Amino acid sequence: MLCLLIPQADEVHDDTDIPKADIGDQPDTSAVSALFTKCGSRHSLNQDRALLVSPFHLRGTKSGDNFIIGVFDGHGDDGEDVAEYAAQNLPTVLASTLEQQAKPWDDAKVTEALTTTFRRLPDEGPPLQSAGSTASIALRIGDKLYLANAGDSFTFVAMHTDGITIILKETKSHTTRDPIERARIEQHGGNIDENHYITPKVGKGALNMTRSLGDRDVSSDGVIPDPTVTVIDANYWKREGALTFVASVTDGISDVMPLQEIATEIGRRLSSEKLSESIQEGCECVAYLAVEKWKAKNCFMHNGDDVTIVVHML
Repeated sequence: MLCLLIPQADEVHDDTDIPKADIGDQPDTSAVSALFTKCGSRHSLNQDRALLVSPFHLRGTKSGDNFIIGVFDGHGDDGEDVAEYAAQNLPTVLASTLEQQAKPWDDAKVTEALTTTFRRLPDEGPPLQSAGSTASIALRIGDKLYLANAGDSFTFVAMHTDGITIILKETKSHTTRDPIERARIEQHGGNIDENHYITPKVGKGALNMTRSLGDRDVSSDGVIPDPTVTVIDANYWKREGALTFVASVTDGISDVMPLQEIATEIGRRLSSEKLSESIQEGCECVAYLAVEKWKAKNCFMHNGDDVTIVVHML
């Protein structure tokens, strides 16, 4: 099993230690994965954390295809502690929550377990008032893929075939610029300033996200940890001759690269003959392209953010 929780250093990891599922004579790409994270010039340490657990063992299921990937982007003083706690504890909290559910696990039960997990993490994590973290993950259980997101990180599913990469599904970002999310904050009495930040009734933790793990200062203003969950069936992503993958990225990448550009950079490097090496190369390339785009902004306010990407084949 590969279980990686990556903090501060510039690191790339591939799937060398991941056992491959036995699926007969078909080529197995589903266990191939990689990640990359780099501290941005804006910070003295990397507040991003990455999660990769493959296979993800759940009692009573065939765990060979199961996995979790995700990214957690900490913000505020000691936000990296919130992100680290979430990355370290999400797999065990989610597994225990799921295993308390009566089988079979339908989509409603898995969605409920994901929501419960996202709520528990900030309640049980570091008691920080003005710090928090995004959480954007992909969970595969059998022939179902669940994308769960809270905050402004992203997870998406993409397919590469005939030299073209297309995005099949992507998560929703939760910011004050979204009319529905903004209305929810205002219904809770939250104040959003001209710079699109929620200014707390108490404390100092101004925030431009409407959902996150932590950020107790703005919880009374309507900021919640509840994720939006997208469910995808295997029949949707499986195509003969296609290479399909799921990726999670922090906003250090998505702020300077559209998701389609990220997917294209990964997809055009994929090679079925050298899949592990090519997916690792794709992660590295996306991260360093984002770094260069931050540099090109060439002003103090746009010093480079931390960049993190995790990719897993489907």
